[in-house]
Amino acid sequence: MEQLPLEVFPHFEPEDLVAVTDSIKARTLVISASQAAMQQGVTADMSVTAAHAICPSLHVLPRDSRAEGHRLQWLARWASRFSSWVSVEPPHTIYLEIAGSRCLFGSPRELQRSLRGGLGAHGHQARTAVAPTARAAGFLARWATHDASLIEQAESLHAAIGQLPITALELPPKSARRMTRSGLHTLQDLLRLPRDGLARRFGQSVLEQLDQALGKAPQALPMFSTPQRFSADVDLPQPSAASPHILAAAEHVLDQLCDYLRAHDRAVERFICRLFHHRREATLCQVGLRSPDRNPRRFSHLLAEHLNRMALPAEVIALRIEVSRLLPFDVGTTDWLDNRGTDDWLATVELWQARLGMDAIRRLGTHADHRPEYAFTVNAHDSGCWPSASRPLYLLDSPSALQVKDRTPICGSALTRIQGPERIEQGWWDGVDISRDYYVMSNSRGARLWVYQDRRELGWWLHGVFA
Repeated sequence: MEQLPLEVFPHFEPEDLVAVTDSIKARTLVISASQAAMQQGVTADMSVTAAHAICPSLHVLPRDSRAEGHRLQWLARWASRFSSWVSVEPPHTIYLEIAGSRCLFGSPRELQRSLRGGLGAHGHQARTAVAPTARAAGFLARWATHDASLIEQAESLHAAIGQLPITALELPPKSARRMTRSGLHTLQDLLRLPRDGLARRFGQSVLEQLDQALGKAPQALPMFSTPQRFSADVDLPQPSAASPHILAAAEHVLDQLCDYLRAHDRAVERFICRLFHHRREATLCQVGLRSPDRNPRRFSHLLAEHLNRMALPAEVIALRIEVSRLLPFDVGTTDWLDNRGTDDWLATVELWQARLGMDAIRRLGTHADHRPEYAFTVNAHDSGCWPSASRPLYLLDSPSALQVKDRTPICGSALTRIQGPERIEQGWWDGVDISRDYYVMSNSRGARLWVYQDRRELGWWLHGVFA
């Protein structure tokens, strides 16, 4: 992606006469030029003075290396949807291992089309190449005459890279000039020379790169790993306090968030939208979901509800979407029996929560305590993990003593054991310790009851009723 230094600028268009410059050895040189500028004769490594002499209307921008790094990292996260192994090579190269991706994305040619199409949708032009080695793929992607080179057999590597110029190698400028003066113009010219003489004249690095490209030597590439959090910014085209304008900008970032979640098979149940103003503190908008998801339409709908009810202190100039906690994604049921539409109860609860506030809608959750009286809680956020053992949803305010006849507890009639005992002994550290054996029992009317026998007082008590 050699146009990346230009593409990181928000309003860049290929038709603009624009170039990006950088300071190299005390000289300011062009490192990337737009298509329109190149048609005027502006090329990389040209001095700014020469570029302006050729194209007086050329607009020059200083290089933003930080923005390039962030964009390359974001593109690597995006590319993770196509491969489980991704490597980044600054300033503008990304490697993907695609042998294990064929069953999901088709042939290498189809995968190349998908990659170029996705990158184009995000405003990036890229050259792609497929080869048995990473070094050869890098050579071909940048220096091959035609884009989308495809070399599947290792036996074809020698002929494929032999036609490339020597500038494909990572060489000091002095060594490159010496090769040119010696009549060496292509990699094939280098491959014909004796190895000892080539290394002695131009350095061992030349042999290493050629061997790595041909698969004769390994090439260590670091695996790209993404942080388990997400943060992305976007500037509004113009300052605005209108919710539709803010939402339209936020939807671009929400799409990035959902792409990131799908690439890592994750979901979120809460995200933060920070709204930035000119010379004022940012306005915080927290959006919560009742279940983890990665649906951009669901995110957008909830964010719109929050924005419509916010009183902004000033116009918004930029916003940021942040996620600090990623959760596993539960696919759930997706067949015709799963009737999830606009009347989905989760969507209804989320709508109430967005309109009334995060703490206005509460739900039953669990607490890390085996004692039934303390095991449940009512909260507005996480519900925790439900206990695996049988528990009734309805508990008596206080256990009710049962009559006992012939060692059998009575509740309307003699109770019959269905399940149990489950022994619970806990609480000695806080002075409310218990020692009970719990049973699931039923009476003659079919009611399922949760009763226990106190191991200290040797009595029977009714504690809950199953629905």
